[in-house]
Amino acid sequence: MPDWVRPAWLLALIPLVLLLIWIVRTRLSVVQWEQVVDEALLPYVIEAGSGGARRWPLVLLGVCWLVVVIVLAGPVWTREEMPLYKSQSAMIVVLDLSQSMNADDIEPDRLTRARFKVSDLLDRAEGQQTGLVVFSEAPYVISPLTDDMATLKAFLPALDTAVVPVQGSQLAPALRRAGQLLTQADVIGGAVVVLTDARGDDAAIDAAKELNEAGHRLYILGVGTLGGSPVRGEDGGFLQDNNGNIVVASLDRDSLSNVATAGGGFYSDVSPVDDDLDAIKAAFANSGAFDDTDDSYRATTSHWIEYAPWALLVVAASGLLAFRRGVLS
Repeated sequence: MPDWVRPAWLLALIPLVLLLIWIVRTRLSVVQWEQVVDEALLPYVIEAGSGGARRWPLVLLGVCWLVVVIVLAGPVWTREEMPLYKSQSAMIVVLDLSQSMNADDIEPDRLTRARFKVSDLLDRAEGQQTGLVVFSEAPYVISPLTDDMATLKAFLPALDTAVVPVQGSQLAPALRRAGQLLTQADVIGGAVVVLTDARGDDAAIDAAKELNEAGHRLYILGVGTLGGSPVRGEDGGFLQDNNGNIVVASLDRDSLSNVATAGGGFYSDVSPVDDDLDAIKAAFANSGAFDDTDDSYRATTSHWIEYAPWALLVVAASGLLAFRRGVLS
């Protein structure tokens, strides 16, 4: 017995069965009249051609109906093994939207420079699966992995520190969320590129190690300067701490470098040119993530081989017969 790829189509045989029942009942009715009507009056009582000639189009319709339904249901007998290549080239871009990104120690300000850098990164990722995550106190997925760079770039102007509901600067949850997106897409060796001025802590180092253990690489681009700059709030004034002191956001390169190293990648300041992006591309390419000779990136799958569609040739031939003079009349 064959297996069926689309067994629900077999329900379409129910109308065919009803049609056959109707044909049998009609034929029995004709036979009954033939038994009670005088033979000389039969031509005047029973329509000429109500026998087999008149049933021929219905028989043709029934055969074609049966063949088409079987083809649609997809009877299969054999499976074919096929190589399956999992996604190997994928990247998650993580952008910091904490209020410290409003600092203007780099022109025009940290967030604007970071958005420009993300745009350049997306230009280089054409044809590569790329996702976008922003974070402050918590991470937020702007887009899962996609190869539609135009849509991702369209999001960038709207990414502002005011769009996140809760302020903060927690890097570890953002790294874990990026790792989840790569895992959900079955990516074996991906890259996570973070643009931030956050301080790396032990939780971020642990999250970076988890990424590295999963086969991914973490690259951090620091946005800001060591001297830092006062941070402006949404009202345009400088933010103050609990003691009334103006908050100055400085870039802690050492802590971010430790996080990037734990993630199997490296740290770099955001560059006004493309040196940072060139370095990331070269390092990721040399990491072995795209080694096609590594069987760990390969798998196999199988699919059913359908031969039933060849039976549609019978339907096509029957359709040609239907155009013969008198077949449908």
